[in-house]
Amino acid sequence: SDVNNNYNETDTKNILKKYNIKKPYILCGTNTAAHKNLNPLFVTHNILKTKGFKNSLIITGVGTEIMTGTSCDYGLILNSKNPDVLGLGYLSNKEVDVIIGNANIIVNPELYTTANGPATDGWAKGVPVAISNIPPNVEQLKYQNVSAELFNPRYPDDIAEKIIKILNNYENY
Repeated sequence: SDVNNNYNETDTKNILKKYNIKKPYILCGTNTAAHKNLNPLFVTHNILKTKGFKNSLIITGVGTEIMTGTSCDYGLILNSKNPDVLGLGYLSNKEVDVIIGNANIIVNPELYTTANGPATDGWAKGVPVAISNIPPNVEQLKYQNVSAELFNPRYPDDIAEKIIKILNNYENY
């Protein structure tokens, strides 16, 4: 049984197979609103690829099913042929729990939030978190006594640096 998910190994394998998710992967739970700031994350993913990291990027949430493609130096090229970014759309609770619990890292580049649900999901499941350095996130770290790598959400190089820090020091998170 997968302790992070409270689902058995068969459920986990079936859900990952259903969505063609291969480990390792980075997860961003979000939607398509402008303040979610996804384009810098796509550029970040391309930076990671150029540095030899093989993590795919999984995007979940309402409207994200249109975001399947290949990350590049200016964002995302929409395509379904060998994508490295998978937009899955809205999922059931069980599916999203399994996908969160098996992620290598949760990343949230949003410019505005009040509670940062994706980070909270990561902390609850013991998955390392990298989030925007904005006042609500800093406050959440302080008052919930949790940790995350903070980045400037407008700079893909900074986002990439923080993700690489986690991936290269995974045992410390």
